[in-house]
Amino acid sequence: MTALLAPFPKFRAEDAAGASLPFARLYTYAAGTTTPMATCKDATGAVFNTNPVICDAAGQADVWLTAGVAYKFVLTDQYGTIQWTVDQVTGGIQGEAGPAGSTWRYGAGVPDDAVGNNGDFYLDTNTGDVYAKSTGSYGLVMNIKGPPGSSVNVIKNGSFYQGLSPWNSLPSAASAGVTPTAPVIGAGHTAASSAAQLLCPSTDFAVAKILRGSVSQGFSIPVPAGTNTLTFWTTCYLETVDLAAVSNTGYIKAYLFSQSAGTETLLQTYNLTATSPTAVWTQQSIDLTASLPTQGDYGIRFEIQSACNNTGGSGANKGTITAIDDITLLITSAGVTGPPGATGPTGPAGPAGAATSLQRTTYTSNATHTTGPNTTWLDVTCTGGGGGGAGSGASIGGGGGGAAATIKKRIAVTPSTGYSIVVGAAGLGGATGNAGTAGADTTFGTTLVVGKKGSAGTPTGAGGAGGAADEYLGGSAGVAGTSSVPPVAGGSTTSHAGIDILAAIPGGGGGGGGNQDASSPDNSGADGGGTDRWAGGDGEFVAGFGPGGGGGGSSYWGRGGNAGAAPSAGAYGAGGGAEANGAPGVCIVEEIRS
Repeated sequence: MTALLAPFPKFRAEDAAGASLPFARLYTYAAGTTTPMATCKDATGAVFNTNPVICDAAGQADVWLTAGVAYKFVLTDQYGTIQWTVDQVTGGIQGEAGPAGSTWRYGAGVPDDAVGNNGDFYLDTNTGDVYAKSTGSYGLVMNIKGPPGSSVNVIKNGSFYQGLSPWNSLPSAASAGVTPTAPVIGAGHTAASSAAQLLCPSTDFAVAKILRGSVSQGFSIPVPAGTNTLTFWTTCYLETVDLAAVSNTGYIKAYLFSQSAGTETLLQTYNLTATSPTAVWTQQSIDLTASLPTQGDYGIRFEIQSACNNTGGSGANKGTITAIDDITLLITSAGVTGPPGATGPTGPAGPAGAATSLQRTTYTSNATHTTGPNTTWLDVTCTGGGGGGAGSGASIGGGGGGAAATIKKRIAVTPSTGYSIVVGAAGLGGATGNAGTAGADTTFGTTLVVGKKGSAGTPTGAGGAGGAADEYLGGSAGVAGTSSVPPVAGGSTTSHAGIDILAAIPGGGGGGGGNQDASSPDNSGADGGGTDRWAGGDGEFVAGFGPGGGGGGSSYWGRGGNAGAAPSAGAYGAGGGAEANGAPGVCIVEEIRS
């Protein structure tokens, strides 16, 4: 046989020295152009990567290319510095078509010699017998039907004799008239077992109580399943012999959930009414063969409710009990797979796939973004408006404006639907002795993605706080100087990322103003807070006597303004220096369109 060198299974971003580049960005284009062209996440080609592809902390990413298509790659580090550009990049070479194989045929019963050609194979779907045709007739060559599969119970501690482990026992969500309560261990279906139960006490006359909670556990199906049967025992009974005064209308609901898909399905509801203090157990059974067709990770959850209505006056032992016990889920394997059949003929080439491209739209004013006819998700980046710096007072320099936050999220959307965009205005710088104004939030779809504004500086020397990016707080406001303490710079921030948030960069805080007192250790204003890409704006340096204004905080897009100056063009969301305007916000929408 011929051996081939194994390829690298993952794309790896490296600098010129061969070191990996954490969180590097790979921009992909059609070869020889600057037209963006997306790559795929896996070999199916059904799911596209974002463009650019964001590498993980090890500098790696899953990058698959469309067969027969050439790309241009441009790699940058996480700060946007280009590392290299390579054109005419293609995937692996497609091998030559193999020779035509024999044709497989099938049907119920033995084959007819008049059907097919010599060399063909035939499967009898009734028996699993395989026939080969030679010299004009079919002959039996093998049987591929495996023996019956064995059954295995995938539920652990279904009789609760080891307590609740490994079950998750949780109270229900809050609901009107319901007391969320986690199930506990109680008397079981047999003497050798225990049960998960809810005991609903009621010692208050004419007061109805409802307790609700659930038990759940996950399980795996390692091989394709044949038949799957869930069985368990349920009961609902009274804690008292005062049958005329106490009643229980409880229930048990069975749910199946898929751990990979993150979905849950109600299988069955069992409404239970208690009329006796004797626990009468009933076996329940649910066929899950159609619900668990493939191997994978699943789970089962039972919601338990015990409802007690006491009309017989106060007193002990007037509660009600709903319980479940002896839970099993028998999985029967589908049987042993037979040997592989002969290779069939090469099929015709499939039709060409629809062309796709990454569309990136930058909005610097209010607008409506309409999704494409096949678009179901977007990557949206919102940056609010930066805060304005304050005018300096007679003895205190004005504080610098805080920078706005930048947040990038991937959101589900409806195709061919308009989403409103409001771009946050910049905060205005204050005149002498007056505060600046805060910037405004930038929003996509009102609340789907929100870039928080930067706060304004004050004429008493305090800087404006930076905008928060979701759960990540913005940079702290700089503090004004005093006769004995120099001013404090605005707080700096770092970038964050998570599953639901692709990027979160809080804004830097505005710098504090200086104090003109002759005894002050530093009359100059303090610098604004920076991000991990930009240093904050410079505070005003004062040689000798006089108050200096604070610098503006920096955003993801650029450096905050120096004291007395606004941020540079394109520094969206950056804070203004003392007496200067901040920078306006921006919204960027990215989508794959076909």
